[in-house]
Amino acid sequence: MADQNTTQHSLKKDKYVSTRGGNSHFLDLFCSKCNQHFALYQKDGHGRLLRMYLDRIFAPHELALLQSKMSNKTDMPNLKCPKCNALIGTPMVYEAERRLAFRLIHGSFVKKKSDGVYPPAQQTQNSHNTEKGEKYNARRKSIARCFDYQLTFISR
Repeated sequence: MADQNTTQHSLKKDKYVSTRGGNSHFLDLFCSKCNQHFALYQKDGHGRLLRMYLDRIFAPHELALLQSKMSNKTDMPNLKCPKCNALIGTPMVYEAERRLAFRLIHGSFVKKKSDGVYPPAQQTQNSHNTEKGEKYNARRKSIARCFDYQLTFISR
């Protein structure tokens, strides 16, 4: 249900999709620091998201245009959050396929499966990490309690 302000994208089908088993899907990518949406990306194949190929970035328009503007990695800027300026990825060339990409920094982003609509719905953008964040905070508190207990025990 895309309204007049949104764009519905279609998955690209090329040699890279078939090389990775034909399993492709869209991902909405968010900054893990401030939860700002920074890209709509097509992930091909199974496994972790280690790099973002320029030819698989669909939105925002400025990032999608990098594919046609850049010819080598020295011309490419770092991938940063548009809101808080946190570093998310660095330019690279995936030598096996000679493709320009961003090497992603583990933990600097959060991904969520998408239907290819850009921009994502407001509720998706704000609630993508709620359950995961609650589990993370509960785990941190549990570790802190154990650590405090150990310090108390050692100091006696």
